[in-house]
Amino acid sequence: MEQALARIAELEALIATERQSSTTLRPEGASQHKPLPTAAPATTEHEQAAVLMTAQRDLARLIAQDAPEAEVWTTCLQAAILVSGLDCGGLYLFNADNRAFELVAHQGLSPAFVQAVAHFAEDTPNAQLMLRGTGVCFTAAEMASQNDQRAEGLRAMAAIPLEHRGQVLGCLNVASHLHCAIPEQAYQALAIIAVEIGSLLIQQQSEAALKQSHAQLSAALVAARMGTLRYHLPTQRIFWSPEAAQIIGTNQVEETLSRFIEYFHPEDRELALNVLQEALAQKSVPSREYRIFTASGELRWITNYGKLEYDQAGNPLALSGLIQDITERKQAEQKLQRNEQLLRLFVAHTPAAIAMFDRDMRYIIASQRYLIDYRLGELDVTGRSHYDVFPEMTDEHRAIHQRCLAGDVEIQANDRLLRADGTIDWVRYEIRPWYELNDEIGGLIFLSEVITERKTAEAALRASEERYRHLAEELEQRVQQRTAEVQDLYDHAPVGYHSLDAEGRIVMINQTELDWLGYSREELLGRSMTDLFTPETLEVFTHEFPVFKQRGWMQNAEVTLIRKDGSTFPTLINATAIKDATGQFLMSRSVVFDNTERKKAEVALRLSRDQLSVANAALHKASQAKNEFLATMSHELRTPLNGILGMAEILLEEIRGPLNERQRRAVANIESSGGHLLSLINDILDLSKVEAGKLELHLESILVGEICETSLIFMKEPALKKDLNLAYEFDPQVVTMTADGRRLKQILINLLSNAVKFTPSGGKVTLQVRGDAERQTIDFAVIDTGIGIAAADMKRLFKPFTQVDSSLARAHEGSGLGLALVMDLVELHGGSIKVVSEVGQGSTFTVRLPWDDDLTGGGGKTEPHQSEAAPSRQASAQPPPCSGTILLVEDKAISIVAMSDYLSNLGYSIITATNGQEAIERAQAHTPDLILMDIHMPVMDGLQSIRRLRADPRFATVPIIALTALAMTGDRERCLAAGATDYLSKPVKMRQLAALIARLLTPTG
Repeated sequence: MEQALARIAELEALIATERQSSTTLRPEGASQHKPLPTAAPATTEHEQAAVLMTAQRDLARLIAQDAPEAEVWTTCLQAAILVSGLDCGGLYLFNADNRAFELVAHQGLSPAFVQAVAHFAEDTPNAQLMLRGTGVCFTAAEMASQNDQRAEGLRAMAAIPLEHRGQVLGCLNVASHLHCAIPEQAYQALAIIAVEIGSLLIQQQSEAALKQSHAQLSAALVAARMGTLRYHLPTQRIFWSPEAAQIIGTNQVEETLSRFIEYFHPEDRELALNVLQEALAQKSVPSREYRIFTASGELRWITNYGKLEYDQAGNPLALSGLIQDITERKQAEQKLQRNEQLLRLFVAHTPAAIAMFDRDMRYIIASQRYLIDYRLGELDVTGRSHYDVFPEMTDEHRAIHQRCLAGDVEIQANDRLLRADGTIDWVRYEIRPWYELNDEIGGLIFLSEVITERKTAEAALRASEERYRHLAEELEQRVQQRTAEVQDLYDHAPVGYHSLDAEGRIVMINQTELDWLGYSREELLGRSMTDLFTPETLEVFTHEFPVFKQRGWMQNAEVTLIRKDGSTFPTLINATAIKDATGQFLMSRSVVFDNTERKKAEVALRLSRDQLSVANAALHKASQAKNEFLATMSHELRTPLNGILGMAEILLEEIRGPLNERQRRAVANIESSGGHLLSLINDILDLSKVEAGKLELHLESILVGEICETSLIFMKEPALKKDLNLAYEFDPQVVTMTADGRRLKQILINLLSNAVKFTPSGGKVTLQVRGDAERQTIDFAVIDTGIGIAAADMKRLFKPFTQVDSSLARAHEGSGLGLALVMDLVELHGGSIKVVSEVGQGSTFTVRLPWDDDLTGGGGKTEPHQSEAAPSRQASAQPPPCSGTILLVEDKAISIVAMSDYLSNLGYSIITATNGQEAIERAQAHTPDLILMDIHMPVMDGLQSIRRLRADPRFATVPIIALTALAMTGDRERCLAAGATDYLSKPVKMRQLAALIARLLTPTG
């Protein structure tokens, strides 16, 4: 490119130089050159000079006219004839290729003469004189000796070389038909005009060469998809050639720099400006590749080549150079890159073992299968020598590689491969050369397959074929033996077999069925099966046999057969139809079962079912009676407990006056005993729910530490009374789990209560929590230093109503329900419980529960339950005085007294009713602010009364608290469904009741 740029600059400079040193021959405004007029020879020196000046002026004008070559040559010849005063002549140009002078213009000569003197070679005397720059004149005498000139009638001639700076361009031959010699004055004029003609000719040749160079350069630029470009720094404008405009896709020939930059891709504009700055700073133009958008929006790739131009002061003047459209090359490169990437992916992931090497046996690429087969693992072999990767390569294999690099192809169906660890594998491979575009070998392609398993299989196959040949002989003998065995099995099977043809005749029958019937085979073959049926079976067979032949099967058909002795027996028959290729029935294959024992079993089963139905009815009745008993007992026990615990709570809170210490201890014992009785009732109810499958868990995400700490608070007071150390060890990784929080607390309190109960004073009880993240379980361990449990007593631990010490003199109270209930609750959670104990050393009860905090899989349902407070009484202020009218509906006097006293002391007005009907009447008369409704009452129960009240618009929003002593599954839901606002189970804690009333009567919002 730099040579091209230099050539352009050289040609442009040459044009400028020549045009500055020349003048025009043709007058201004002349459209074409006219031949110079011939003139009579000048007679004086002054006239000769005038003629010479006129000729010089015309030749100068001719330079400016850019006339055709032939016209220039003719004009030059005319000017020479004019200034010489002669009458004819010719202009010759020297052809360097032919090494001869060739006539290009003539005047005043005959065609025959012109043809004769059209050229003369350089080796002729006259040509030698001209090439040496020596002019010559011929007189009439000299002309007479030359035939051509004599024939033409020429009498004198001057031959003057046409030169430019020592280079002979041609010669000017001017002659006369009149003068016998060339005048000295004429010769001098010819010499002068010859210099002018020489300059004109060299100018003409230079311009022709320049045009040719421009044409060649333009063609080269178009072919190379290049164009010239020049950025003029002072004006900041860019000029480009038509070829460059075609690349850019515009009709413009110049633009400002900012407008030119807009042709570039937005991501490449900064690069183009940086290149310009770098060129100015480094005084050299770096070549870069850019993306441009043509005026039509087409994306093209270009690159640049250029150099800086400087002014006379050495300052940058312009940046000139070339741009080249490299779109096709970039597309080809991208396609080549993509194809190369696809090839590499194909080779790398092809299921065959393939490797490609260069001529030096360095890896170019290798497939994954190759790396696996040759135990190279994740080694990157690219660029590494094959012999470095496999230093144990034998000379034999190296020689094979060299032969293949010379053009051979090596194929091996079985070759031993010695591994580095000494083991041997068998491989099948093919090695062949791959070729460059110039058909030279570029390296080797190696394709292989490890066939060790196949070789092993082939050897095993040959061995097995030999074994099977011997087995085939044995098999034939065994087939014969098995055929006899099958026939024996057929005849003596525990079931009967027979086959019937399309007419129902017996064609095959086994010995078992013959024995059942009492016939011989000969007696039944060919006989109709209908002869063996009872009348009832015959009727069914007559109808069903055609259906069987059409359908193709019969299953569990009950058939009664007649023996030869006339007796009958029940059978069960399954049959399949055998048909030919056209679907025609051939025969049946029937299996016959003796159904005698089954019939007897059915009779016995019917009898057993009747007995079982009676037993189930009695069991259901007993279960119902048990539930009714539990409900009644719950109500009957909880109702007096409600009064006892309520009165005890009132006394302890000294609502009716202060108590002395002895009185307080007595009332506290009453409350403690009532609480113990309530706990016993709750345990019995819970156990009955578990046994009936009605206890449901309320599964939720709970804070494990909170449950444990609450359980320990319950045991704090009993532990203090016995001077026990109550310890707590908690695993910090255990935060939450999915469980029923109330039931988990019940489990822990039962276990802690037992530990405290059976640990002597001064001992230690520890609650330990450990999580196992791997197994996803949590262990709750209650560890005590108590009396321990003997191994013989372990099996009785979890039985209800059973204690290890069941004697009348036992030292520890208890119902024996706690551990049984713990076992049931743990199993409901999907967990387990384990006991480790040593008599006199203590016991460890470990509960293991699933550590699952995902509620979606629990499937647990909400069971009504109340929150329980810790048994230890905290000193607190009396509830604040309240106001409002409360309707208390209760049929038990003691409960009325207890709740009335407590609530009236808080400031409420109390209205009482003893049944549901009376409650409706009192409500209509007094319009209470809140209603306390017992459920189990005479005349009208609480549920019906609630429904009636809610139907009255006056009581649609009055808070109603349901009170029940039943505490059975579903009680809370039934109360809320009837219209109750909330629900409390008896016995009711007065503070809990007061807090609930205050909350319901407090306005919200």
